[in-house]
Amino acid sequence: MGRSMIRGMLNSARGISDKDQSPQAQAARRINGFADLDGIEFVARIDVGSDAMGEEKNEIRAAVTPDHRDYAQVMGLAAQHGDLPPAQTAPQQAPVQQPATSPVPGRPAWAQ
Repeated sequence: MGRSMIRGMLNSARGISDKDQSPQAQAARRINGFADLDGIEFVARIDVGSDAMGEEKNEIRAAVTPDHRDYAQVMGLAAQHGDLPPAQTAPQQAPVQQPATSPVPGRPAWAQ
């Protein structure tokens, strides 16, 4: 992951045009380290590639920025879903059952 990918991720997540060189845009692109990217949500173009073993894997090819024609459409769909109350965004689900506790401390119940 290079600087241009990180810049694209920040532009996409923060809604900044790549052509915007204003002090506010430059400040919005500034990070202190990779930890600042933890949990960042951005629009991306993803393709299917293959790993060293020949198995398929998803690969981020590019960040989609506000300059791209599909950005507004994708962000519009995300905004529509974000505006709905939580009860309408997903069907009602049964309560989650708590997993059984393990008799061996430090070992998950499924690893018995």
